[in-house]
Amino acid sequence: KKPKVEEDVSTLMDAAEERINVIGKNGNDGEHYEKLKPVEAPEPVKKVKERDLPTEVKEEWVALFSGSGKEIVDTVERLGFWPGMIITNNHLTSSWDEDLVKREAAVTDKKKKNVRTVNVTQSKTANFIHRYARCKESKVTLHNWNKDIPDTITSAYDIVEGAPTFAVVSIPSNDININELETTPPVTTPPVTAPVVDLTPVARQSPIGESPAKSKRWIAMFSQSGSEIANLAEALGYWPDVIVTNNSDKSKWDERVLKRNKQGEHTDLFKVVVVTSEQAKTANFLHKIEGSKNALVTLHGWLRIIPAEICSLYKIVNGHPSLINQYPELKGKDPQLRWWADRDKYDKWYGSVVHDVVAEVDAGQIHAVNKRQLTSYEEMDCNPFDLFRQTSLNSWLKYFVKFPIR
Repeated sequence: KKPKVEEDVSTLMDAAEERINVIGKNGNDGEHYEKLKPVEAPEPVKKVKERDLPTEVKEEWVALFSGSGKEIVDTVERLGFWPGMIITNNHLTSSWDEDLVKREAAVTDKKKKNVRTVNVTQSKTANFIHRYARCKESKVTLHNWNKDIPDTITSAYDIVEGAPTFAVVSIPSNDININELETTPPVTTPPVTAPVVDLTPVARQSPIGESPAKSKRWIAMFSQSGSEIANLAEALGYWPDVIVTNNSDKSKWDERVLKRNKQGEHTDLFKVVVVTSEQAKTANFLHKIEGSKNALVTLHGWLRIIPAEICSLYKIVNGHPSLINQYPELKGKDPQLRWWADRDKYDKWYGSVVHDVVAEVDAGQIHAVNKRQLTSYEEMDCNPFDLFRQTSLNSWLKYFVKFPIR
């Protein structure tokens, strides 16, 4: 026999279980009760089946889009291969098609990623096609591209709206009666060949000591690779008259700067001037460059402070990779890392400016600003220096539009 306490607990539990299984209409004892109706489980959410997209790439296909890129992905699924290069002027990666984003995220080597973004100026000129098209036979397709392609580009490449058409050679079957074929020889027309386009920005045709009419001489200075100067030259369509560097290690130079310097050795039209550390500190070398008094001097990662007396003699502007117009604490060297560490403090807004060079570091008048807000997709796998590289180029382009020298 159970002890008294256990018996009372057992009785209470039985009563509670019975009470749980019924519900009163008005909650009063003695009223009619009815059993709880079982709650039907919700239907499981059907998962959208992922598309089985191909991995093959067609190198001679270049695709351009301005929206999400979904049309390209649909075309890929239909054709069975990806474009060798995808170009977009939509920098908001969060608005890209999900499959396109996944494909890019899966590629760890940045050099092998085949989606490239271009700025507004590049979109208008479409000169980037010269760089990314593998050959003159490349097929360039437009998918909701929101800019008109200039005639100089359309005449050089096969550009169409939508899916590309690649030539397919068909072999006649053996059951064709040769006697029934047309005996008149076909009319042949000579093939139309696209003109060869020189990919190098327009070279100056005068010696360094001379300057064409209606143009201002441009002297650009760098301390690291000079890649920003090369990118800017490609976007503008012309190179600086003189490039100065205090980096004597040519293995660290951008290959385009190296190529340009090599051309100068043979033609005397252009050459990179290498200065010593002492010369870089004083910047007195500017006195020896002909025409420098009225020239525009631009600094691109120049890691030396320009003395006050030099600032007063020349028109010098500098590109700074931070919004010092809003956040003056980001003045000085490598602000990208300081911004990245406190990006939430700045609500993830970042950008670059172009300002006059004066005696006080990063204190000159600001002439051009380019700003963006970091997206969650960019934040997942991001090098802060890469982020500011694009805003720096954009701010320089804004400056040259505002103060043209050609």
